[in-house]
Amino acid sequence: MVDRASAFGQNATNDVPATGPMKTPYGLPDIEDCVSCTVKHDGKFCDMPDTSQEAWSGARRCNLYPSGAVLFVQEQSQRDICVICVGRVKLYSTTPDGKTIIHWICEAGEVLGLSAALEGNGYEATAETLEPCVISFINTEDLRRLMKTDSEVAFRVARHLSFEVRHAWSQIQTLGSQSTATEKLARFLVSASASNGKISMHLTHKEVADMLGVARETVTRSLTELI
Repeated sequence: MVDRASAFGQNATNDVPATGPMKTPYGLPDIEDCVSCTVKHDGKFCDMPDTSQEAWSGARRCNLYPSGAVLFVQEQSQRDICVICVGRVKLYSTTPDGKTIIHWICEAGEVLGLSAALEGNGYEATAETLEPCVISFINTEDLRRLMKTDSEVAFRVARHLSFEVRHAWSQIQTLGSQSTATEKLARFLVSASASNGKISMHLTHKEVADMLGVARETVTRSLTELI
């Protein structure tokens, strides 16, 4: 059940219409459980068999967050994994000299904190919502229990970690290449485009720059060149 009070305060339920399908603030869906969820995402944890889905759903708790909310902080002690049910979250870290590096724009269906949960370490990065989000949390100990008792959950965890490794290698290749900033930006825009060729990531020039390892002014200039 979505815990509206913890995310928006005790008056948050005033935004729910008195009649019709229950809605949360910002028009986000009220996700009662994973089995009956209407916003499932293929290929992640949402399309597991019903028995695994029920176990996964029974272990989670769900909250709403506005844009700009911090879910966890770099090096914070890890206690939960975060499942993005609705919305997008950016993962970023700060270097000792104060530079911000955006590692990933995480989409709905992705899970945050898996490697930290399995290794028993702190979070590798800071997670911040880019838009209103529905986030589910599963305690680390509950995750480990599910992996031991449900092979499907264990398989999905392994597959998601593999997905993270592939993304990390792709990012290393982009940052380490000798390509010009304009070429890096062009590849980024192609990878971010949908099947219809449209880009709808809604990132600022500064956020794109932090992902590509270049200055904001460079991104603005390169966009002008591409247009």
